[in-house]
Amino acid sequence: MDYRGVNPARARTTPGTATSLSTEFRGAAVWWTSVVRENSQGQQGAHTRQCQRLTFHKHDRYLVVDEYLPHVRRKGHEILFSNHRRRRLYTNNKSGDSFQINYRAWSYTDFDHPTTFDMSAMDTAKKREIIDDLDASIYRRAGKPWKRGYLLYSPPGTGKSTMIAAMTNYLDYDIYDVELTVVKDNNNLHRLLIETTSKSIIVIEHIDCCLDGLTSPATARRHASTEVPP
Repeated sequence: MDYRGVNPARARTTPGTATSLSTEFRGAAVWWTSVVRENSQGQQGAHTRQCQRLTFHKHDRYLVVDEYLPHVRRKGHEILFSNHRRRRLYTNNKSGDSFQINYRAWSYTDFDHPTTFDMSAMDTAKKREIIDDLDASIYRRAGKPWKRGYLLYSPPGTGKSTMIAAMTNYLDYDIYDVELTVVKDNNNLHRLLIETTSKSIIVIEHIDCCLDGLTSPATARRHASTEVPP
C-alpha cells in the first residue's frame, strides 16, 4: 500500500486498471484506489501486482497517518481473525517463475463451500470418530503441537472433496491445494510449505500418480495400458 497527500483533483488512473472509492474519517475526505501495476515488459499478465493507493488532502496528513491508518489496520485485523472471516483456497504458482521480482508462491480465491459434517452422508460412528480426532483442545492444554494427516482413497465422485470442505468449515481453516506437477524440486516444495499458515489444511491430490512422475489419473491409465511386461 502506498499513500500520498496531494490534491485529489490531480489524481489520475489509467482506465481499466484501477477502481476507486471515497470515504470520510473525522471530517477528513480520503480516496482509496485499487491499482494494478504492470510488469517490467509493460504488459499486464500473470505477474502483475495489485496495490491500494490512499489519497488525501495535505492538511489532513497527521490525522490520516496517526489515527486513520491504525484504525484501518485494527479493523482489518478484527475482520481477518473474526469468526465470520472469509476462508481462502490457495493454489501454488509454477515454480519456474520464481525468478520474477514480484513472484508469489501462492495465489488464492475466497472459499465458500456450504458442506458441513451435518450434511455429509456417511456412517454416523465414523463421522463422530473423525470429528473427535479433529479436536485439538487436549493438545493445546498440554502445550503440544497438533497435526493430523488423512489419506482419502476412493473412486472419483464419492465425496473426498466434500470431506475436505466439511473439515475446513468445522475447523475454520484455509486450504492450500498443492499441485505437484508444477513443483520444480524439493527446495521449491519446501518453500511452499514454509509459506503456509499454521491454521490450514494442505491438500495434495492424485499423490499416487505424482510420485510415479505422472500428471493425472488419465496419464496413469495411459502408461499402464502401454507398458509391456518383460
